Amino acid sequence: VGDARRRARRAVLHRDDVNVTGALLPFAAATLIVANLAASRAARNGTDELYDTAPASRALRTLSQLLALAFPVGASLIVAGVMFVYMLLDAPVGTPRFAELAAGPVSVALLGAVGVAVGKWKPHPALGPMTVVVIAALEFLLIQPVIGLAGTNAEVTQRIPWFALWVPLSLTSEVPSEIVIRPGGWHLLYLVGVAVVVAAVGLARDGHRARLVPLVVAGAAGVVLGSIGQLTPPSSTQRAALASLMVDPEHHQVCEERLGVTYCA
Repeated sequence: VGDARRRARRAVLHRDDVNVTGALLPFAAATLIVANLAASRAARNGTDELYDTAPASRALRTLSQLLALAFPVGASLIVAGVMFVYMLLDAPVGTPRFAELAAGPVSVALLGAVGVAVGKWKPHPALGPMTVVVIAALEFLLIQPVIGLAGTNAEVTQRIPWFALWVPLSLTSEVPSEIVIRPGGWHLLYLVGVAVVVAAVGLARDGHRARLVPLVVAGAAGVVLGSIGQLTPPSSTQRAALASLMVDPEHHQVCEERLGVTYCA
């Protein structure tokens, strides 16, 4: 019985990779607040003119604040890595997906860039926490399951939650991860594109906006392509693979015999 309970608690890598990203969202929110305070400190303290006497321009200082986000992003990579290694040590099942795991650190970078942009354009200490509240509210609204839909656009409408930072497998935990087709790669591209655009918005506060056009174009292209990929319904190949998994599950199972009993999973 004890062994059965331990097996029931084992990690499922193609499910828990999504949960790792969700676990990093509070860290991403903290990164936004800290980055906002750092970006707005000079304006709040009235020391902009003092910093202007330094060799580094305002645009360069903003760029350095954005580059400094590499530290929280690196920390999130370490946290995600530790969580993943812990799951590997517990004889897990399934296969993790890179796009799902990478979405967590990218979300940290994205919210950090939001903090810098807000701090540069509206330097007020309360705006960081307020921005977190707004993003959390949007996240909650977007990931609500869309039910009772009909018509040709139903599948597209059901994919609107992918415009959120993180999309759980199921809000009710009733849907097995094996039968969920997730556009994780497109969602990762969408997040990267949004992060690039937000970083450009922060840099635009200090001038040199013409130089930012290529950055904005690249970020917008990522947002558009990612959005199209997220809204595109599953392909016929994906549908056929899912149907095969549900109709003929024995063809997708690995079986082994122990003490005269055959176990399949």
